[in-house]
This record gives sequence, C-alpha cells and structure tokens, in this order.
Amino acid sequence: MQDLETFPFYLHWDIISCAKLRGKKPETIAKDIKSIFLKAVRLAPSVIIMDDLDILTPADKTEVENMQADFLNFQ
Repeated sequence: MQDLETFPFYLHWDIISCAKLRGKKPETIAKDIKSIFLKAVRLAPSVIIMDDLDILTPADKTEVENMQADFLNFQ
C-alpha cells in the first residue's frame, strides 16, 4: 500500500479496523468514521478500507439479539 503514496499515484489511504470499534457507542463510532472520511476528502484522491465491517453491521435480527444477550450477560 505504501507504493500508492509515491509517484506516480500520490494516493492517500487509511484502514479502519471495525473490530476495534465493537462495543463503542454509535455516536463514538460515527465520530471516528466521520473523522477518517473528512481526512480522506481533504487528501483526495483517497481509499478507505473498512476491515471487518460485518462486526458493526450484523446480517440478521437473530444475530443482533444474540449480540445484545451476550452484552447483557457480560455486564
């Protein structure tokens, strides 16, 4: 990826590890992601890679309920 930062590309890139955001409040997650996107716009052209995005966006209602139950049992 560092090759993209040099001639002839001059491309800004950032990786968001969504696993690190798990369990945070939605407002905090939104603030962190917004900050990265604003930086990407400022340094365009840019690429943002969202690693493990599925952690923040569960596939179905059952999975969400299981995550909520795990969270309540963890407390």
